[in-house]
Amino acid sequence: MYCSKCGKKTEENTKFCSNCGNPIINYPTTPIPTNISIPIHNNSKKGIQWDINKILVIAIVFVVLIITIVVGKELLKTNNSRTIMIYMVGANLESDKGLATRDLKDLDYHQIANHKVKVLLMAGGAKTWQNNYISSDETSIYELTENGFVKIDQRKRNSMGKADNLSYFLNYSYQHSKTKKYDLLFWNHGGAVDGSEYDELTFNNDNIKLEEFKTALEKSPFNKNNKLEVVSFRTCLNATIEVANVFKDYANYLVASEEVTIGSIFDSALKFINEIEPTDNAIEYGKKQIEGYKSSVTTYCNYYHSKSEEENYCVDLTYSMIDLLKIEKLSDSFDKFSSDIAQKLTTNYNEFARIRANLNQYAVDEPAYDMIDLYDFVSHFSKYSNSAKQVLTNIESAVEYNYSNNSYSHGLSIYYPYNKDSFLNNYYEKISVSDEYTKFVEQFYQLKTTKEKNKSFASFQEKKVKVKDVKKETADFEIELTEDQVENFAKAQYMVFVDTKDGYYKLLYIGNEVKLEKNKIKANVQGKLLRFADIEYDDISNWMTVIEKEVTDDYIEVTTISFLQKGMAILGDPATMTIRIDKDNPNGTIKSIVLLDNQKDNSNSDSLKLFSNTGVRLNDYTFIIFGGQSYKIQDDSGKFNPNFLQKSSGTFTGNYLPTNQFHFIKENFSSEYDYYAVFKVEDISGQVYYSEITKMK
Repeated sequence: MYCSKCGKKTEENTKFCSNCGNPIINYPTTPIPTNISIPIHNNSKKGIQWDINKILVIAIVFVVLIITIVVGKELLKTNNSRTIMIYMVGANLESDKGLATRDLKDLDYHQIANHKVKVLLMAGGAKTWQNNYISSDETSIYELTENGFVKIDQRKRNSMGKADNLSYFLNYSYQHSKTKKYDLLFWNHGGAVDGSEYDELTFNNDNIKLEEFKTALEKSPFNKNNKLEVVSFRTCLNATIEVANVFKDYANYLVASEEVTIGSIFDSALKFINEIEPTDNAIEYGKKQIEGYKSSVTTYCNYYHSKSEEENYCVDLTYSMIDLLKIEKLSDSFDKFSSDIAQKLTTNYNEFARIRANLNQYAVDEPAYDMIDLYDFVSHFSKYSNSAKQVLTNIESAVEYNYSNNSYSHGLSIYYPYNKDSFLNNYYEKISVSDEYTKFVEQFYQLKTTKEKNKSFASFQEKKVKVKDVKKETADFEIELTEDQVENFAKAQYMVFVDTKDGYYKLLYIGNEVKLEKNKIKANVQGKLLRFADIEYDDISNWMTVIEKEVTDDYIEVTTISFLQKGMAILGDPATMTIRIDKDNPNGTIKSIVLLDNQKDNSNSDSLKLFSNTGVRLNDYTFIIFGGQSYKIQDDSGKFNPNFLQKSSGTFTGNYLPTNQFHFIKENFSSEYDYYAVFKVEDISGQVYYSEITKMK
């Protein structure tokens, strides 16, 4: 036998090498027992050296084992680089239209799995689901597999508007899906600073308020040291600085819309998930979501015209991506700005109110949300604060990516109460980004509502302020104000009526493009009025009510309410049609059609509208009804009734044509009919006054 250490030949049955002291083992021909013991002479130097070597070997093995475990965990993580958690409250969006099912339909498991992405879904809050895997009796969790969405955690029905329900989903997802990145996507109605996730199965559409989002996240694994990568809102109105402020401690980025969003039955707004690559960072992820939404909406908008490359040839669209790490710096600068304007509020209230009254407002069909663009707001008030420039710079820095087809949306909105105090009264102060701003808006609204009724306008109607003589050829409208009225003027509209000779006057046009020049309010309606007509016979035509939306040097956009019928329905689905008049389309062309549908809880008259507007195409319908509201705008004595909108016995009259058999033509002021013009004026305290109505000559 030979020593395994020094190679010296030894006698059989020798226990230790006489040269180096190395233990000699007689290897049997059978397997070595697992409990074999090896005696060591600790009192020899060679034995001590062997012991140290043994310890080193054990230590190395231990270290290798630890490294293997750690690396193994990392390898497990790389198998799925990203978990996307979808918190989907179907509500009437799903139960009425199937929009949730539509958005889930195009998710491609194989493509997503190849990109190392896992998709988990918690779904609930709808009376019915238009698929065979989600039940309205449950609030369960599903995973996207090669067989579609499969239930992985069955739970009894729970309110999707509860913070605990959201935190349960976050904890479950984190425990059952170990990945490098986690993204959270909310799908439902959005309510600006009221939050989102309105559950239609609960009383008063219980929803997650902004404070409750914070509560849910505090009970989740996601915090300052373990943030969500991207939080997305596939909802209306949630791209607010208040929402960003809530999520800044729990996520890196926010993706949301300032404006009301549009659902689509033609394309999925969630299909972007198929395109997420393992190497995509948060910004690339967010951009793909925004592009996906834009694509899903413009798919139907582009149907109506040949200029499909024009992104702005659609309904109002906004979506932005916010860097939440920069919200704190923005909030600090905004606090200083708010302090400055608050100090100047009392002495400059008239000007402040006039500015606020004319700022572009989101969700115009429900003005009580009172959301305006933050950048737009600061810009208009910049002369009252030296901090304004820094705030604007910080907004530009925080908004990583902004998509908008209007000029005033810069990516972040803010609550500025003007029409109603929906979120004041101890609510807003808990979610505001600035104590100074909270004080400012509370004081502003108090001044607006408690200000003594404007004496300068008190006699506006009594003195019968009239529109100056209007010629049909020019259609120039004008009224003159006193100096006091100019000082207290906020904004104005004008209206054009036609006498239908049955005691009623049909409203043809509501115009918002009004100019205040010195002490005169001016407007012009030439070339803006439209009729609808048979595509072959222009003499088969009738009036329609249109509302002025936007006027530029290149085009005019108006909207009208129509009803779409499938078959021989009595009235059909109400829809807003946007029409563009430009040099290529002097008689107007359809820009988009959106079904008008909103959810309003009748148990609470003060509840806000939850928008669920959906883009549609005419060829999906048989007939279209155009028409408008007619009013008794004169009282029994023949005098103009300024309360006709509130107290009149107005009636809707309309005519219908096949959806493939109509077009628009310019409405010319005919000598056959009598047309009338009136101005609606609003003062800085929100009081509304009407001029005397004037017959056009």
